[in-house]
Amino acid sequence: MQLSRLPVFCMSLLLVSSVALARGNQGSLYVNVKYGQTDTEASVGDVFERAIDGEVDSTVYEVGWRLNNFVAFQAGYHDLGNVPGLGPSCLDLQLCPGVSIVPLEADTIAYSLSFVPQIPLTRSLSAFGKIGIVSWDSDITALVEDRTEFLENLSGEEILYGGGLKLRLLGHFSIFYELEYLGDRIESQHAGGSWQFGRRF
Repeated sequence: MQLSRLPVFCMSLLLVSSVALARGNQGSLYVNVKYGQTDTEASVGDVFERAIDGEVDSTVYEVGWRLNNFVAFQAGYHDLGNVPGLGPSCLDLQLCPGVSIVPLEADTIAYSLSFVPQIPLTRSLSAFGKIGIVSWDSDITALVEDRTEFLENLSGEEILYGGGLKLRLLGHFSIFYELEYLGDRIESQHAGGSWQFGRRF
């Protein structure tokens, strides 16, 4: 896949920020792994409209820096799975006069950078929000006569937002549930685990 420059910029910004914050604050690093369902509803194309619509399994890996009990920053890698769809078997009307509608599949990954505020509700339970930017990259393929054909690569940037609940269990380990939106076409629900290194907030 051809990735845009935004993910590289996001990761660089996170690393630089983490080093700067580590020097001036007693924060701590954490990692999240979450698994769940992502629902995508999108249409792409000009002459031929291609519909991508479905709910599939997805996995997200995140690394972040928590400044205190109320503020954190994090970067994420999102494997959004292979979403089914329907569309034409060809992208050019002049080259394909007898074009037919065939099953499609969108293989999508994304990179994100987010600000994550948190509000403690009890000693163990907290609510958190999330807002940031996400860069996504998708390969569209078609099933034509029992073989898979690559159609095109699409990419773009969107606003990411969401929220959830986190429950601290033992020591530095927590579990959480999160509802997350990548723009207005992708909705994800995930359950996950979080491990916090160093100081615990």
